[in-house]
Amino acid sequence: MILQVEYAPPELNPPVEGASIFPGAVIGKSDIWSSGVVIYLLLVGHNPFHLASKLKDMQKVEQEVLRLVARGSFDKTCPAWTALSKDVKELLRAALTARPEHRASSRDVLVPNHVQLIFSTPGQKRLVAFH
Repeated sequence: MILQVEYAPPELNPPVEGASIFPGAVIGKSDIWSSGVVIYLLLVGHNPFHLASKLKDMQKVEQEVLRLVARGSFDKTCPAWTALSKDVKELLRAALTARPEHRASSRDVLVPNHVQLIFSTPGQKRLVAFH
């Protein structure tokens, strides 16, 4: 199950009791969060906050997702996560950092060791490789 709140960065979600409040978005950092969620989903096979889906009540699931998002607490225990390379884990940790001022920027993630963009000639596919 994928809920919309899982893609929204903490600073754009409603406040969560016991979590820090982030004063406004830092330009471009919200997109990095959402990209991190999608990359995690593609590489690991489930969303980073899927542990919340074990709850029965949908309202409690959403509240737990918001709590996990507010803390930047995503699943780092599943076998697919542990099989990822150190560089990919570093990229995802940088993208899924709760505090926007500490979250990676697009410039940060498009450096060697994280993402390599390989562009081919017209008519051929483009490849994005994660190291």
